[in-house]
Amino acid sequence: MDNNDKQQQLGAQIEADVAGTLGGLQLKVIELSRTLELTTSELAAKDERISELEALLDAATKDEEA
Repeated sequence: MDNNDKQQQLGAQIEADVAGTLGGLQLKVIELSRTLELTTSELAAKDERISELEALLDAATKDEEA
């Protein structure tokens, strides 16, 4: 195997390694995106619940004042 063949083989191995790394990173980004979506949904639900509780507290406070 001459130098040119070794360089081509090394180049192909590097390309494969980079492709594998990029593929792994893409999967991680997808996983993190899904986690973020879930977290955002959970926060929205909690925010809605907080608003409901604040409305109940306001109503109860107004009843006590009356």
